[in-house]
Amino acid sequence: MMSSLSIEVQDLSKAFKLFRRQSDKLLELTSFGLAKRHEKFQALKNVSFKVSRGESYAILGHNGAGKSTLLKILSGVMNQSSGTYKVDGRIAALLELGAGFDLKQSGYENIFFQGALNGFSRKEMNLKMAAIIDFADIGDFIHQPVRNYSSGMFARLAFSVAAHIEPDVLIVDESLSVGDMRFQEKSFSRIKDLKRNGVTILMVTHSLPMARNFSESALWLENGSVKMQGQSSLICDEYRRSMLELGVAKTSTLFKKDFDPDSTVQLVSASIDSNFYKFDENIKLSIELECKKILPISVGIILRNSKGEIVSLLNNARDNIKLKSSDKQIGFNLRNILSEGVYFISIFIADEQNLFSFDENEDILCFEVKVPLSDSGIPLFEGQVFLEHSWRLA
Repeated sequence: MMSSLSIEVQDLSKAFKLFRRQSDKLLELTSFGLAKRHEKFQALKNVSFKVSRGESYAILGHNGAGKSTLLKILSGVMNQSSGTYKVDGRIAALLELGAGFDLKQSGYENIFFQGALNGFSRKEMNLKMAAIIDFADIGDFIHQPVRNYSSGMFARLAFSVAAHIEPDVLIVDESLSVGDMRFQEKSFSRIKDLKRNGVTILMVTHSLPMARNFSESALWLENGSVKMQGQSSLICDEYRRSMLELGVAKTSTLFKKDFDPDSTVQLVSASIDSNFYKFDENIKLSIELECKKILPISVGIILRNSKGEIVSLLNNARDNIKLKSSDKQIGFNLRNILSEGVYFISIFIADEQNLFSFDENEDILCFEVKVPLSDSGIPLFEGQVFLEHSWRLA
């Protein structure tokens, strides 16, 4: 008989040995422990939490907080250093691309392989095969070796298999992209169906709206330790407030990162022309791209308020503007009709049809808006945005 808890974690810790050079690892091994050549990195420190059956549970935290390490341990991919955990029921895990798949085999054969790992016979998987292939929607590539798949096609197949093996617990790492907007909507609809059927959902997310609206509870990890846990709306509010107070997403005019040579297209810098904007001023955004392959692209810009709610989602395709990855310097102007408050800019780079994402950059720029007062001393307007309007006397 299953308990009322799907997941129970008690004092879970994970430490890694970090070697500066590969030769240091060999020297330590051959010295029989006499020569210490590593540094210890504590990825998780005494993490404890419980997830009820049928609950949706979000894990929040900045990069390096230990989120993916936690999911790998709960999925059985990695062993903990200390502590205990229990996951009750059949697990379906969507981790980083390639986990659990034989890259030399076709997608078709990998479906049987994944089924076998989850206790299904080939005959049972044959009954599910049509639904899995139809949901993945990758055409004839289902008969090609998985190593030939794009990241988007792999994600489609991985999600489709996980969603159809009747899991009791679905574990999702947000680093796994699931393709274009249409497929994302279909995938999210499938997750909601699983949730309605009593499946426990444990997911890593950087999206505060997703955590707030989809999950009942949330865990906030910081430097491998539990910073806070409880009702998702409360955790999301505190997490956003921390971003502002600690400067992770303070008002900023420049974002910059190094170009990854393995990337097809990547955002390397973005800037806005001010930290503060008055009503009706222009917000000027400058974007710099780097690429190793010239192809049509879609640049998406998401504007969120301090609660994490999407104020607007814009991209060049919606505006009938054609962009290529060779367009390294891109400008974007926005008339400020926003209400008073703090706002965050996210920038996403995808292929022209939004079939798969090249680069995702959440809340990388931040600015504040001040709204003037009327002659009577009250704000010019309240709400999300200012609407053009006029008064008429009969």
